[in-house]
Amino acid sequence: MLELLTEDMKPEQTSADDKERKRSIVIHGLPESTAAKASLKAKEDHESISTLIDETNTLLLTTKNEKRAS
Repeated sequence: MLELLTEDMKPEQTSADDKERKRSIVIHGLPESTAAKASLKAKEDHESISTLIDETNTLLLTTKNEKRAS
């Protein structure tokens, strides 16, 4: 079926929040860090995600233009 869209019927541009939702996941039950410093929270989050990836034997893929955190 062919559908014609007029200018006012075209899908709206994706907002920054929508783009973030499309590239993000929520992991229910993963303990949240209680560290006081942001850098320690990030480190603990990274370690938790690394453990989850290893335990589920999941391949983590990033998009070509996305920078990977080290």
